[in-house]
Amino acid sequence: MLYWIRMLKRISKIWCSLGPGLITGAADDDGSGILTYSIAGARFGPANLWILFYILPFMIAIQEMCARIGALSGCGLAGNIKRYYPVWLLVPAALALIIANVFGIGADIYGMAGAMNLLFPLDVRVMAVIMSAVIIVMVITLRYRQIESIFKWLAISLFAYVFAFMLVKTDLRDVIYHTVIPTLQFNKQFLVMLFAVVGTTLSPYLYFWQASEEAEDVRQKRPRLRICKFR
Repeated sequence: MLYWIRMLKRISKIWCSLGPGLITGAADDDGSGILTYSIAGARFGPANLWILFYILPFMIAIQEMCARIGALSGCGLAGNIKRYYPVWLLVPAALALIIANVFGIGADIYGMAGAMNLLFPLDVRVMAVIMSAVIIVMVITLRYRQIESIFKWLAISLFAYVFAFMLVKTDLRDVIYHTVIPTLQFNKQFLVMLFAVVGTTLSPYLYFWQASEEAEDVRQKRPRLRICKFR
């Protein structure tokens, strides 16, 4: 009994330590990512698995770099770009981020509305409006820690991928082979899908999100800390 109590305490401690990294990683599985991976699997089977395996170190390095920037400086990537680089570099980066966020959020909301339409017999457009209104109210009324907690619990839903993999009949040897050994096809369809998989996995706006969340954590823990001074 004592062993299980200690184990639960350890799990609770690990869970409490999770935050921006978990949320940002979970957010990478957005509607556009799921659509891209589904199309890649439907067209090429496991032939694209090696892409995810070999870009994983880059994802870890970039995400950790953004986390360190946000935690040590106390402000996000845009704030640091403004601090250390000229305006002509900041403006295109900010505009690109806004455009990516607008289209990405629109695709995510419409995708979620389509999924909810399978459960509730409402028009997808009506469902999208309702979900948008709910999200806006949550962002305005809830505190940062409350929103962070909700996102952390929602991240558990990603285990659905694990269960789906266990239920689908798959040749594990074929999966392992294509994960480790790169398979290239020099045709337009494969190359376009290669760039699509890399682009939706290493999404630039997620790194802005990662740094901003880390900076918000710093402000929450040390509210008197003077941070992000611009010259």
